[in-house]
Amino acid sequence: MLNAPLPPTRMTMPTNIRYNLKMAKKLIDYSTMDPEVVDLCKVINALPGVITTESCYGHGETTYKIWFKVDGSPLSRLNENSCLQGLFFLTRCLDKRYFEFGDQWAITLSVGDMYTERGLYPTMFLLESKALGESALVQAQSLIKNMEDHLNNKNFKKGFSIDIGDFKVKEANGNYMFDV
Repeated sequence: MLNAPLPPTRMTMPTNIRYNLKMAKKLIDYSTMDPEVVDLCKVINALPGVITTESCYGHGETTYKIWFKVDGSPLSRLNENSCLQGLFFLTRCLDKRYFEFGDQWAITLSVGDMYTERGLYPTMFLLESKALGESALVQAQSLIKNMEDHLNNKNFKKGFSIDIGDFKVKEANGNYMFDV
């Protein structure tokens, strides 16, 4: 059809329906999740610009999975990349150069067909382990430990201008840790 009408152009989301990430993180009900994924979901939700949306332990039958979204709105007027710190931090901590099980975990992209009710584009990430059952649990706890090691690595934070103030962490005896 030569004269077929063009589809309407999608506009940028209006600011009045922008996703309020901080509020959404407060509304997460961890009591409805598989208990085996709660700690890692809490840690991922402590990262700036990142929020988990679904998760499944796999119950020894399938792989350990956590879906998450990344909000592209800068968290700081002074740092336009602040929203990407969390995604960078997570991918760095999963890298096989820094994580003993890095070859067993991957982040892939997943896409849906519509905006969420809170206005985010339907692009999600899937964090998945190749391991099942108890092995996946051991690896997930090792990932949390690796992430805390990165929180406390002065050279890493300085080299990549990581602003620890954007992370939801607590400090004890001069060390940062996730509140799980």
